Amino acid sequence: LASAKARRRDMQRRQAERFDRWGHLWAFRVRGLLRERVESERALLLRRIRELEAQLEEAQEDVRYLQTPMLSAGVTDSPPEESDSEGEPDAAERPWWRRTLG
Repeated sequence: LASAKARRRDMQRRQAERFDRWGHLWAFRVRGLLRERVESERALLLRRIRELEAQLEEAQEDVRYLQTPMLSAGVTDSPPEESDSEGEPDAAERPWWRRTLG
């Protein structure tokens, strides 16, 4: 029984010595791990921001494309020519850009 207590005290003393010797380094390591995690999260978030900005730019280009007259395709902003029948043509007869844009 006495030898078990002595071994336990000896083990606790060695652990305390190890902590005294290396404990501050482990504390720095924990701080280092935390810093690494924060930096990696930051890198991921910055990458996501760049992806979203690229998507936004693409959507803005689409909007600009749809807002400009499509002259190269023969599409103009001028109203449709008068037809023989009175009134506005049916929605199915109107060109797609007039159906979607009003």
